[in-house]
Amino acid sequence: MRVKGFTLIELVVVIVLLGVIAVVAAPRYLDFRVDGKIAVMNNFASALRSGVDLVHAKAVIQGQEGKTGKADLGNGTNLDLAYGYPDMNYGNLDSHIAKLSGWLDAEVVNRQTNKDWPREVMTMDRSQVGLDGAKRVIQFFFMSDSKAGLVNSKFECMVQYQNATESSAPIITTYLDAC
Repeated sequence: MRVKGFTLIELVVVIVLLGVIAVVAAPRYLDFRVDGKIAVMNNFASALRSGVDLVHAKAVIQGQEGKTGKADLGNGTNLDLAYGYPDMNYGNLDSHIAKLSGWLDAEVVNRQTNKDWPREVMTMDRSQVGLDGAKRVIQFFFMSDSKAGLVNSKFECMVQYQNATESSAPIITTYLDAC
């Protein structure tokens, strides 16, 4: 009498093969860490753009659209302005972070003074030249990338803020190739 079906050995072999394929192939297709970092960078850039627009609206209302000025944000923050937009000049990072928290709801820390921050947060640094050749920019990236030694002059997993000029609003650029 002939019985149709699989033997126990065949069933075990198939299950083991499927397990090996799942362990090896699935992470390539399901890398949620990268997708998560990209989503956070895009959301941070959007929040930065929205914050810049709100500060500019306040500056216009207060008549502070000139080359330099200050805007009272109404929450105890007096923000330096360049052409009516937040002035992220090439100064002290801690003062930038304090001012940034006045107009942007994001947790940003100084990577030089907070190297052992317990959570994944955004950090910032300044550069004489940005990735696109822009002069004197502020760059935002993940603290974990900084700790891992990934952040350098060619690092491309960050949001870059370039101050406004007389002829243009601030330029906020998102780099995602190295995420």
